[in-house]
Amino acid sequence: GVFNVVTGLGEIAGKALGLHPDVDCIGFTGSTDVGKSLLQYAGQSNMKRIWLECGGKSPNIIFADCHNLEHAAQESARSVLRNQGQVCSAGSRVLVEQNIVEKFKKLVITASKEFVPGDPLDPCTRMGPLAFVDHYQRVHSYVEIGVNEGAHLLLDGRLDSTDDGSCFFGPTIFSEVTNNMRVA
Repeated sequence: GVFNVVTGLGEIAGKALGLHPDVDCIGFTGSTDVGKSLLQYAGQSNMKRIWLECGGKSPNIIFADCHNLEHAAQESARSVLRNQGQVCSAGSRVLVEQNIVEKFKKLVITASKEFVPGDPLDPCTRMGPLAFVDHYQRVHSYVEIGVNEGAHLLLDGRLDSTDDGSCFFGPTIFSEVTNNMRVA
């Protein structure tokens, strides 16, 4: 087999790969809109196989027989908070067996508090800023949406806004989220 790395902007390089008749398969992790475009490109070319992970909400599943619940909580926090959650495969949903929910909540809150936003050039920083102001505002609006829809805000990462365009947003955790809520 051949493995190629193609660099470039998605709307140019991704479209070219999606439409090219010699490309037999594409694996993509990202937005739902781009995934739909790739499916269209596959249909317009050689009906190549497309493997998609779109829209995020990748789950961590924690069972009561977990051998190291503290480690599972640390990894659950890390999986969503690394790169400020700006990873399409971020583990932004945690499904926990009912009889360990309360214990796990405490552990994941403790682990998440270690991700204090700060200067990304500082080696001690574990969480930098969000990519841009519009994204910061969108994340902020989703916290409001979650609260308004009845989700319980266990850890509030909203920081005092500044006028310098900073996009720092701390770890935020909801519980009691149902599938009909927008934050789900």
